[in-house]
Amino acid sequence: MTDPVVEMSRVSKSYRRGDRELPVLKEISLRIEQGEFLALMGP
Repeated sequence: MTDPVVEMSRVSKSYRRGDRELPVLKEISLRIEQGEFLALMGP
């Protein structure tokens, strides 16, 4: 097996909206191999 083109482990991201924190990603892991296609969609 070859090394992945992209690899992420336990990634989290949040934004601040006023005094609140809005989590959009919570500990996601992702591995993309050579030749794979990925579409990531949101609101």
